[in-house]
Amino acid sequence: WVALRSIGSPEPWFLLFIIASIFYFRKEKFWLAGLFGLLAQLTKSPAVLLLGAYGLYALVESVKLKKIQFKYLPLLIQGLAVLALFWFYGVRTGDFWAYFNSGDNIHLFWPPFSIFAPKGQVWVGNFWLEDVIWTWLIFGIGVAKMWKKKMKIETYFAGLFFLSTLSVAHRDISRYILPIAPFVLIGWDKLIQKKEFKVVLAILVIPILLYSWNFLLNNLAPVADWAPYL
Repeated sequence: WVALRSIGSPEPWFLLFIIASIFYFRKEKFWLAGLFGLLAQLTKSPAVLLLGAYGLYALVESVKLKKIQFKYLPLLIQGLAVLALFWFYGVRTGDFWAYFNSGDNIHLFWPPFSIFAPKGQVWVGNFWLEDVIWTWLIFGIGVAKMWKKKMKIETYFAGLFFLSTLSVAHRDISRYILPIAPFVLIGWDKLIQKKEFKVVLAILVIPILLYSWNFLLNNLAPVADWAPYL
């Protein structure tokens, strides 16, 4: 996060829109929730999982109350953002499906855990992947702890997002899973508030900064001419 917030990455905006959307959803201001969901969708494609979480929540509520809950319909404007964005791609490139035809930019593989299989090694590069297991463990437990706090919509979104990362075959799995970090922190809140955690975190401030500087210096996009993207 220290590295990503320091550059022109979409993650900070994506996190803001996701959190704002869920905030207004909890207040039952569904037009605002849908609007921020729309902005999240225009920022990064995984926002479709937020729409999936809203759909799952509406379905569960409708089944429980034995009546279709039409009050959630404003949330569907997020789906319109996808159509509008693909239409824009079609106008600019002549290909409505340009997102899917733009090269090797989709790193989802079936079955899950393909990051450890040969077909998922294109964006992995080595077999030192124990940090991926630790990332999944920490985030998975955090999501489970949220469910115990009865935070349904947060758990639906974070749960769907977490499950989707199990099919991601990319070395940078920590960046892919970053959007649910704020919710996972809520799940781990009791641990985070302990003195021992704060002491260890203080010790790790320096290596975190060193890692971030090294990351920024070396993780450069190999693009010689940026004109086509401006």
